[in-house]
Amino acid sequence: MVEAQGEHSTDSYAIGSSPADAISREIPVDFDERSQENEYYLTKLYESLRGKKYLIVLDDVWTTDLWTQIGVALPDELNGSRVVITTRFLDYDIDALQVIRMWVAEGFIPQEENRIFEDTAESFLEDLVQRGLIQATQRSNNGSIFCCRIHDLLRDVAIQKAKEENVLMVCSNPDDQRSCNGARRVAVHDPYFNELVKCASRNLRSLLCFGSQMPNCCEHGLLKVLYCPDAFLETFESLEGLTQLKYLNFRIQIGNRIGYFQGLIGRMRFMQTLDLTVDYANGDILENIWHIKTLRHVALNYLTPPRSCTSFLGPPLSEKQSNLRTLVGVTCRESWIQEPPKLPNLRDLDIHIPQGFPWSVIVTLLGTLRHLASLAIWGFDIPINIVNMTGFSFYEHLQNLDLVEWSSTASALELNAGFFPVHLNRLSIVGLRLRLDPMAVLETLRHLKYLNIWKTKVERMSCSATGFQQLEELRLFKIDELEELEIERGALHMLKNSKLVIAIDCACHRGYNT
Repeated sequence: MVEAQGEHSTDSYAIGSSPADAISREIPVDFDERSQENEYYLTKLYESLRGKKYLIVLDDVWTTDLWTQIGVALPDELNGSRVVITTRFLDYDIDALQVIRMWVAEGFIPQEENRIFEDTAESFLEDLVQRGLIQATQRSNNGSIFCCRIHDLLRDVAIQKAKEENVLMVCSNPDDQRSCNGARRVAVHDPYFNELVKCASRNLRSLLCFGSQMPNCCEHGLLKVLYCPDAFLETFESLEGLTQLKYLNFRIQIGNRIGYFQGLIGRMRFMQTLDLTVDYANGDILENIWHIKTLRHVALNYLTPPRSCTSFLGPPLSEKQSNLRTLVGVTCRESWIQEPPKLPNLRDLDIHIPQGFPWSVIVTLLGTLRHLASLAIWGFDIPINIVNMTGFSFYEHLQNLDLVEWSSTASALELNAGFFPVHLNRLSIVGLRLRLDPMAVLETLRHLKYLNIWKTKVERMSCSATGFQQLEELRLFKIDELEELEIERGALHMLKNSKLVIAIDCACHRGYNT
């Protein structure tokens, strides 16, 4: 389809009816822009579009060659003309959160008044989606981009342009070694990590590794970003000397080398994002990072369940973390009993409470987190004054909540309609024993889109036709002692793509009524 707009009017043509399209239909299948014979068609197409505002849709495009050939015939007069290219997207989801944090670490994001870097970066990413340059394949419950994909043709063009400007090199075979020499940003694919990284410039700023092998980076002391999410760090010495790192993401089994690792991380004094997939260690692996004032995101993902772990303790009292936005997977320190840590700008907290730790300390800590948007609490005998969040300053802002009860003998709780934040989008309740049907309370949360109830003890559940007005996904797993589950006709009408999962492993279950 071609649409051309003159000075006073807009002319829309169906396929085959516009002057430009009539010309394009004359172009032979084996068109070659280098042929003198075909220069006629390019010139004629250019003349027909010159001075007009046009929209051209190129469908079923599979290579960049077509754009190379036809691009010269499309006037670039900065008048708002558009070319839309359609084909397919790469079958690979990109973690938007990691992209944003890497942008910040690289210094790509400007400081805006009354706005943090991550919010500015997210607006840039959203702008790319609105322009059709990338596709948002999954969004968080609050509407922010969770995963995205890039058009394969656009990816090819971007890689080629980045190569020409010496901005980024994508290396996937040994023949790419020479290309890595001057690039400041390199993405490498298994199994050529070490060979390609050795050839990279000593001025390398970002290294992205896709595969299970962790490269030796000790010769790249100016490195700011090291992204190896699927690679296990086997030799700590490969990170020696990387004191300029701002972003670090990899998998690790520390074992007994805790002291060496503590010192290694502690010397990375500009660190902003530390995202590790870890196993237990004989000591606190985070002990030496809390003096780093630039820390923004600390996230620990576990290889084994973290019920009573002392390897990943949160910040001590002596260090005020004003820049910290994310604190995921840490355990309370004993010193918090004297005074909780100062985390005034924290937005995302995922915390594990050891058995016997005073819940009053957690209540005090939560009372200071007025910017909190996401909260996950894992603990023993979670009290009602934690579940009831009306007194916390983040009550109006919290969007995601996970409550995980580890004790199988915890007392039964009775929920109240006012307990949960009014703007809650996602709620996960695991292991809690509930005295009454929780649905009567939870279905009043008018913004709730995702609800997960797992390993909960309750005798009856009922979803009314007027409740859960925004719920898109409901998951019920192992609801012990459940005797009746009733879903009224017309209930749960917003569920998307059959996002109703019910798995009840219980001998006393009697009925599922609709």
